[in-house]
Amino acid sequence: MSDERPFTLRQIDQARGDLYALQDDLDFIRVQLARLPTRNEVWRAAMLGMLGGAVAAVTPAAGALAPSADFGVSSGSEPGTVNVPYQPPSPPPPPEMRAPDGTEPRSSSPESDDGGHLHNEPPEIEGPSEGPEVPE
Repeated sequence: MSDERPFTLRQIDQARGDLYALQDDLDFIRVQLARLPTRNEVWRAAMLGMLGGAVAAVTPAAGALAPSADFGVSSGSEPGTVNVPYQPPSPPPPPEMRAPDGTEPRSSSPESDDGGHLHNEPPEIEGPSEGPEVPE
């Protein structure tokens, strides 16, 4: 007799189970690969996207992409300038809301962060008006 040892039924059954598990894994990979788009589909999607983007850039929808006053830009302005829409001044307060000396009260509305200062006056800065001291 030779030294060859035949496989036992248990070993053969275990090897068959391993082969079936490998087959299942390969089938799963084949299904995943089949779901990937082909080169032609990828090319078609890229070309349609570029063509659609070019058409959208050249012919904007009515008012959707056009410059508007909300952004402070107008078509007749010089390059690098921004046009701010005109806002009429607010009317003076009625006499019963004025201060006893007849002046208008300073408003501290949340719209203006100037702390009640008039727009023509710079705020007062406390402290030295000279630069930092430099040792000689």
